Amino acid sequence: MAMVMRVFSVGLRSQSLIVPYKLQRSFFCNSSNPLLVKLLRLPISQIKSTLDSQHPFTLNSFEFSWNTLVTNLSSSSPEKARLVLEWRLERKDDEIDHNQYSDLISLCANIQNVSLALRLFTSMEIMENSEGYKPNSQTYDTFVLGFSHLRDVDKMQAWFAAKKAAGFPANLQNYESVIFAFVRTKDFDSADRFYEEMISVGVMPSVCILEYVLEGLCKRRKCDRVRDFLNFLLECKFEISGNMIEKIVELYYELGKVDEMEKLLETLMELNQVGEALLRLHCGLIRLYAKLDRLDDVEYSVGRMMSQEMIFRSPDDVEKVISSYFSKEAYDRLDLFMEHIKGYYKLTRSTYDLLVAGYRRAGLTEKLDLIVKDMKLAGF
Repeated sequence: MAMVMRVFSVGLRSQSLIVPYKLQRSFFCNSSNPLLVKLLRLPISQIKSTLDSQHPFTLNSFEFSWNTLVTNLSSSSPEKARLVLEWRLERKDDEIDHNQYSDLISLCANIQNVSLALRLFTSMEIMENSEGYKPNSQTYDTFVLGFSHLRDVDKMQAWFAAKKAAGFPANLQNYESVIFAFVRTKDFDSADRFYEEMISVGVMPSVCILEYVLEGLCKRRKCDRVRDFLNFLLECKFEISGNMIEKIVELYYELGKVDEMEKLLETLMELNQVGEALLRLHCGLIRLYAKLDRLDDVEYSVGRMMSQEMIFRSPDDVEKVISSYFSKEAYDRLDLFMEHIKGYYKLTRSTYDLLVAGYRRAGLTEKLDLIVKDMKLAGF
């Protein structure tokens, strides 16, 4: 446990911990919890004394939930939530077992207070001669996840290693936290290393982990590895998410790799892929053809997308198509395009502004008057 203790000297300097926490719900709400209502009204200086005055039966009853109390306090007064947890720690006695310690540590994470969480962990360590007070797997998970979101990879790795040294195997959540942090800090080699370790010990990757690994490959512009990784996902019948496709589209768009995007689209359509992933790929191809000033291909890609009953994801996609028509001075074809999408897509203010500027620049007064009229009817 020495490795964990070395973390404390630097960890205590941290003051925030961003950790998703699954809230426990009791059957009472804010308005029916007298203690919560009282604490919300009181000044901070009276929080601990008020808790001291509560009858032990109230705080230990089945209906009472520390989780609910702290969570509701935290949403309006994080400082009061911190004081409640401090009071709980200061008043700890023999009836607090290791599960309750772990719950308190998770609550510290929920209100973003690393220093108090570390105090609780230290208390557990001091009492480690008693088996019931030793930290459990969830305790380590809390710190791995928290330092991951803080992008503090040194502390994160220390807690990850300490968990394994304590005899707890790394789980899917741990690997997801670690790989996420390394990708966000652009340490892609470490992300790859932990991903390979995860696979080697038989932990099945989540969709999030696959997205992080793919993101790392795309940011390094490793097109061959991106293709191989994607083929691996398809062969193993993993879900191809919209986020995965978006990363690939960004890479191919930047590098102008039209053929690769077309092959990917063909593959997904052959596999009867539907939904957000396919739509993002359609829109990515349209944007790329517009960037390359290939109007015929833009029109073909728009028709192909709409034949599958899909429509543009964003005003930016529509505006790139419109700009392609203006670039080629293909005004009649632009009219047909606008008529075609009228029943499916509601134009935004920025799209109307683009049309007004384009027609004005081209000196097409009649078309300009019509678009201004439509613009007013649309409320702009």
